[in-house]
Amino acid sequence: MIRLVCLSCGKEWYTANTSKDQRCDDCGGELLEKENEAKKRPLVNVVKDSDS
Repeated sequence: MIRLVCLSCGKEWYTANTSKDQRCDDCGGELLEKENEAKKRPLVNVVKDSDS
């Protein structure tokens, strides 16, 4: 998913596809593509202990 942030009101939008000159549905401001914070988080393997 691609994260877009409105330069006017700051609302975040998420989309799979982007095009030039996208506008915020709330205020009409320009949407700027930002790096998705989830991509920055390291992957962690979680191992559960089994009680057997």
